[in-house]
Amino acid sequence: MKLLKRLASKLRHIVAELRLTQSKRNQVLLNHRQAFKDLGICFDAASSRVHAVFNSLGVERRDTSMHYELFAGFSETQDVGNILEIGTAGGYFTHYLAALFPDATIETWDLPASTLTNSTVEAYNRISEGYGLQPESSRQFLDSLKNVVQIQQDSTRLAFKSGSFDLVWVDGDHTFPVVAFDVINALRMTKPSGRICIDDIRLRESRRAILGSQETFKTVRHLEGSGLVSLQLVMKRIDTSSMLKDPGSRKYIAVIQLIAGDSAQI
Repeated sequence: MKLLKRLASKLRHIVAELRLTQSKRNQVLLNHRQAFKDLGICFDAASSRVHAVFNSLGVERRDTSMHYELFAGFSETQDVGNILEIGTAGGYFTHYLAALFPDATIETWDLPASTLTNSTVEAYNRISEGYGLQPESSRQFLDSLKNVVQIQQDSTRLAFKSGSFDLVWVDGDHTFPVVAFDVINALRMTKPSGRICIDDIRLRESRRAILGSQETFKTVRHLEGSGLVSLQLVMKRIDTSSMLKDPGSRKYIAVIQLIAGDSAQI
């Protein structure tokens, strides 16, 4: 059965490659580079930086999501001393951040494994066995990194925490109300010059979506409409499958920043 699934997936990929014209591919890549440029980042330089970090770690990159490139770009454009990660999951991005920002402190929050519901675990396993779950070996490894602090608590407890972060990665619960709590808490604790990146933005609902919903997009769009933040959407992936989808069906990463003058009011 697994072999048949792999063959079917490969066949779908070949068909997708044939459908994607070179002109459309070039246009998508042009728009993607422009989105990075609007954030003050050179996409090609950021991609090279990601490659260099993984080479230094001696591990193969497992995730093609563009948040790796975004944070690599920010490492070149702003001073970073403190990073907040909401959603440790397997700890792969945490490990990457620790190497990318060796002089910064990375504080990463996730639920204790004992609190995960059966429905959550089942949803993860529909994507991949063990997806999103942090094995004990990962916890122990991250504990060995001098610039990583692990917090095993519900992220809504950030409401009672003070802090001042330069960068925040929000990849916890993607549904309301938790995602709204996470974004507001991140805004409250981020420096005016800091950036907040939020994963799995969907512009419209998808019945087949396992992770993510339009609720995150509604949250950040409301903040933008209220004049509190600037908002930039970046395609989450630039593979063939993502390029073939219409813009409303793709997944994005939202990058928000407090508008000057509003930080004291939150």
